[in-house]
Amino acid sequence: MFSRLLPSFFVLSLFSISLNLQAQMPSTESSAGELADERPTPSFANQPDEAIAKAQAKTLVDSPDNTLSLSDSAYQRFWKTTELSTRSQQICGGYYQLPQREAQSDSLSFNQELPAEITSDFANLRRDGESHIYGDVIIQQGANVITTDNAYISLNPRQLRLYKNILVSNNDYAVQADQGQYNQAQQSSVFNEAYLVAPALNARAYAKTLENQDTQTLTLHDARYTTCAPSESSWMINASEIQLDTESGFSNVYNLTLYVAETPILYLPYFRFPIDDRRHTGLLYPLYSYSSQDGHGLALPFYVNIAPQYDLTVVPRWIQQRGLMAESDFRYLLGSEQLELGEGSIGGSYIPNDELYGDDRHYLTADYQLSNRRWNIAGEYNEVSDADYLYDINTYVAPSRLTYLDQRAQASYLLNHGLVSLGYKRYEILSASSNPYTQEPQLNIQYNYPFLNSLSWDSQVNIGHYEREVPVPDEVKGDRYYFSTGLSYHWLGRSFFVSPSLKVKHLRYTLEGESITDETPSIWVPQATLDGGLIFERPVEHSWFSGSHTLEPRLFLNYAAQRTQTQLPNFDTTLPTFNYAQLFRDNRYAGYDRIGDNRSLSLAVSSRWIEDSGRELGSMSLGQIIYFSDRSIALQDEDNQRARSSYAFRANFNPTNQLSSFAELTWDDFTDEWRESHVNISYQASQQLIGNVGLHFTPDTHQQIQLSGVYQLTPNWQIFGQTRHEFEEQKNIESLAGVEWQNCCSVVRLAGARTLSRDSNDAIIDESRLLLEFELKGLGAVGNDLQKNLNNLIKGYRSRD
Repeated sequence: MFSRLLPSFFVLSLFSISLNLQAQMPSTESSAGELADERPTPSFANQPDEAIAKAQAKTLVDSPDNTLSLSDSAYQRFWKTTELSTRSQQICGGYYQLPQREAQSDSLSFNQELPAEITSDFANLRRDGESHIYGDVIIQQGANVITTDNAYISLNPRQLRLYKNILVSNNDYAVQADQGQYNQAQQSSVFNEAYLVAPALNARAYAKTLENQDTQTLTLHDARYTTCAPSESSWMINASEIQLDTESGFSNVYNLTLYVAETPILYLPYFRFPIDDRRHTGLLYPLYSYSSQDGHGLALPFYVNIAPQYDLTVVPRWIQQRGLMAESDFRYLLGSEQLELGEGSIGGSYIPNDELYGDDRHYLTADYQLSNRRWNIAGEYNEVSDADYLYDINTYVAPSRLTYLDQRAQASYLLNHGLVSLGYKRYEILSASSNPYTQEPQLNIQYNYPFLNSLSWDSQVNIGHYEREVPVPDEVKGDRYYFSTGLSYHWLGRSFFVSPSLKVKHLRYTLEGESITDETPSIWVPQATLDGGLIFERPVEHSWFSGSHTLEPRLFLNYAAQRTQTQLPNFDTTLPTFNYAQLFRDNRYAGYDRIGDNRSLSLAVSSRWIEDSGRELGSMSLGQIIYFSDRSIALQDEDNQRARSSYAFRANFNPTNQLSSFAELTWDDFTDEWRESHVNISYQASQQLIGNVGLHFTPDTHQQIQLSGVYQLTPNWQIFGQTRHEFEEQKNIESLAGVEWQNCCSVVRLAGARTLSRDSNDAIIDESRLLLEFELKGLGAVGNDLQKNLNNLIKGYRSRD
């Protein structure tokens, strides 16, 4: 917590500089050796030539008010309560602001190579011994400034003593003390009754004695620290001694007591924590959770910094209804700065004899990633002891149930005009309803070579081996070879575009299985497409809009020859959701096991409103596919005899920077009903009000509305919620509601959730969860699951500015 504060105390180097004393004083004479107690009229008759005194009754224009006493009100002199422009400032009721000076400095250490300017009301100088400078003393070097009532300076030995109303400051830090002393020979300094302000950290600290014995170590005796505003202290750390070591990056704290609302809640005789961004071994903050099924849960993470390239987090966890469990996460970096070889992690968890489940349970996960200009290599492995593990052992406020886990590896290489990738994929099945085909392996090559201005040669190769993850009777498995190649031309004018293409596609298999009649089926399919459109644009001037309006008709002709494909297996091909983008695809299937025959024409029209600034205010697009003949190729439940498709509609509307909306709608004019459709509307007025509405409709599957939002009641209080309701079954699938309170130095979040889902046997289960998160700003959070949950569940959610 003091990582940015430590350099500020190296004031001890202040007077290893050349003193440049300049004075403008009345000419009254007295003994040069006198040192009066009552501010006598100074005499400079016998002053040394190198010490020319200049004293003038002046104060810094930006100097803080000197009328406040040295108590907690010492911080008030830097506390500004007007012009609160950010939410953080409003939450705190103010913010720290130091006098800003043109010169820059990153610490309160004075540069020994530069002279300092000293001004005061009075000065009594001695050639030998101590000189006394008093009355509005100001010592300045660049952005570093010391102000005090009295300063005693000795040149041999070089020492500086300061008394009463001492303020040491620069643009980043300030220390106010009652007494201070510096000894250059010993490179040490001591300040008594020292108060520290660090605006960048929003922090303040106090030490009865602040001692600096060398250039790396600072010791605070009888110290306290907090990030709370000067007017309150929701939490504070008290310690008999705090040692800060910048060389090791650690702080050693003795007899630490953590106070919350002036109540001591934690005592540690010794505590060691990092004071910079370097990683260090040590305890992390505990995590707490509760669910109706598991009861209370508590985790105590421990972090081990093995080496700069490796670290390990070990998490012993206790779950009331299940017992003890252990989690771990090992992270690694391979290679060096000159040659990066990737990064990844290996982790897992284990519950011996889960009391609620009745058996040992475990989870293992590993991943790897390497990315550079040409290469991308990635891998992921997941294994679980049972299908319910990840749902049961989950502190997520609204967990979702997975049907399978990935076990995959992929390497890709970027060519000058293409991409080559090799992949491997298997699955850990978690639901009886899921049994996909594995890919062991799959090679994919894409190549696009431009030549003769707008002409290009496009090719693709896909080769893979497929079999069921869980073997089934009379299973069909084997190898698939897909190949396509062709020429395309792209002609783009100022108000039109035309893009014809000619391709040939080839599918070939090598199959195994008792029901196979043809072990090597294959097909060749020629295909031709023509994509073209016009762009009409006109300027528009209205009171609510100034910009341009476009009208963009578009057509897409698609011809693919009919080839019998009933003899071909289906490893991974599906009919994708029909939407506006489907109007311009040359194959109506997703995957390579089917090449749809087509004699069709897609007709579409788009319109956009573009402001003078270039921002798109909104757009609308509508289109439909006209089929000239029935399709002979069809997947299960696909209607291949329709003369035309459903209407596809897409729209965006963003009237302000706060309000945005998106709609993807399909209308079936044969049955006069909506098909799969989605509408999303989002409103965000800073963090004061966030609202999201989502409507999702799929025939015979679900009709859902999803609502989420955040409302800021006051700068300190906000409420949040999210719900998903199913109209078809008239029940809530998921509900979440919570409240958050925060002040300058702490945050409390409380949320309750109810989730409805299906287990691995497709049975409906209902579970309630409660999460409480308490965060001390500047120290860390007691758990961070809830905030991560809200970031995922509520679009636009932020805890604070």
